Amino acid sequence: MKDYLSMHYYYNDDGTADEIVDSLGDCLVQSAYVILKNKYNMRNDYYKAFLNETTVRLSLYNDNSIACFATIENNFNKMLFSMKEYEENENTVNKVSEILNSGEIPVIKTIVERLPYSSFYNEAYKLNQIRTHHVFLIVGEDTDNFFFIDNPSVISYGRFEAFSGNKEVGVLPKNILYNATKDVSSIFVFNFNMDTIDKYINNPLFAFANSRNNYLKESETEDNLLHFFGKQALLKLKELFEMECIDLESVAPSKDRSMIIYLNWKIWNIKGRRKLLRHYLNENKSNIGEKGIKMISVLDNSITHWLLLYRVIYRDYLKGNLILGNQYVKLLNEIIICEDEIYGLLGS
Repeated sequence: MKDYLSMHYYYNDDGTADEIVDSLGDCLVQSAYVILKNKYNMRNDYYKAFLNETTVRLSLYNDNSIACFATIENNFNKMLFSMKEYEENENTVNKVSEILNSGEIPVIKTIVERLPYSSFYNEAYKLNQIRTHHVFLIVGEDTDNFFFIDNPSVISYGRFEAFSGNKEVGVLPKNILYNATKDVSSIFVFNFNMDTIDKYINNPLFAFANSRNNYLKESETEDNLLHFFGKQALLKLKELFEMECIDLESVAPSKDRSMIIYLNWKIWNIKGRRKLLRHYLNENKSNIGEKGIKMISVLDNSITHWLLLYRVIYRDYLKGNLILGNQYVKLLNEIIICEDEIYGLLGS
């Protein structure tokens, strides 16, 4: 059985942050990647299978309130992995031990507001309150404790106890996990399709086969929602900024966080998709030609502007500005110019 306690997850061997994991955005996809790289021995090219569509999409209700702001997703459609889910609640502690003893790494989804190490921790949390949809890994145990892995960005290190010998691994007493999971708990076990993963490693740019068409795609209506894609999504978002109708303290479409946290997360994910593509291009500079080199520069510019939008919105929010308004239109116009360049190159 592998010693998962000595391995690296969100960090590299030299202690620096693993930029690939950070670029993956979604906590479930991040979990899949870090399990894959440790369970099947780290390969430098695993990340190629996780290259993902970069096109923004925006879904609205009839009153122009946001139903979804994200990127088009194709990692799940690739069928790189499947998941077996166990809903155990009060039996979670026993089931986690059983899964660990089988040599697998369990992924836990529960009330993270009850976990003291988490930045989402709320000592006064009640079941009728919204809860954050987030997952983390458990990689080992002793008699009294589980040893877990979570994204460093959601760890409150003042309440975090590190496992001796590996700063990435946290100590989670079993009684605390029981308290967090007794009412709500899902345990996931990943099964990786290695043939499919190898196919996408060998053909990494398949992920972008429809990108230009998606960027120029017309809006469509489905299930009483109006869906915008690519450039139309960005232009519609600009219109919402001009209407000043997005309240940053309102409940997000995900129903588990405020709109400001939701937008921060989504912009981080959008930026991450571009960072992962840039990483691939930088790693393959000798084979990508003049257009590929140009794409690296354009991606740099796009990443910079998305990051600036994120920082300016959050800075203003901390100063008391609770409405997304006209002051961000100029930044969004700069982003649209960058995105036009990206998809122009993808289509040429």
